Order: sequence, then structure tokens, then C-alpha cells
Amino acid sequence: MTISERGMISSYENKPLIFYPQIIKTKTIDKQKDLSILRDKLKHNSKLNPYDCSLMIAVPLFKIKENDAEITEEMCKYLKEKKNCIPEKELDNMVPAMYLNIIEYIDN
Repeated sequence: MTISERGMISSYENKPLIFYPQIIKTKTIDKQKDLSILRDKLKHNSKLNPYDCSLMIAVPLFKIKENDAEITEEMCKYLKEKKNCIPEKELDNMVPAMYLNIIEYIDN
């Protein structure tokens, strides 16, 4: 049974939907600068926001001068030691993501 069959809508017109393209500006990530900001926040025990947490997971994917394995180990160390800086709801996403980074970037 539809809404109109229940008498809530007396009439309606069936028109085709038109989609208009949207221009979306995305934030340009300055990888080395964002990594420095993230490190500073962690060193000073500052509370991370969701953007910081997503950066922490993505840092090994960045093409920066530092070694991927070393970055992964550093972020895992922060994840372990700085849990009070990371919102609880973010930890649930970060732990499995960092586990995948470990498998990808650190030779066992």
C-alpha cells in the first residue's frame, strides 16, 4: 500500500529526475606538513579529531621522504601509547586499519 492509497496525498505528478553535476572542492593535503602537525598533537597529548585520525591511518600511503615501514611503526606506537588522545569511537576504526598497514608495509 502506498502513501497515496492511504489518502495522505491526493495527487502527484510523475516527472523525470534531473541530476545537476556538483563541483566539489576538496582539501589539498600537504602531506609533510600534515604529518608534522599530527606528530606535534601526539607529542603534546592533544585530543585528535576525526580528520587527524584518518590522517594517522593514511600516512603510510603518502608519498613522502620517510620510509613506509618506519612511519607505520611510529603510528602504531602512538596508537598504543596515546589512547587518551584518540576518541574511543575512532579507535574501533583505526586498530584494524593499522593492522592492515602493518601487513602491507612491515616485513615480518
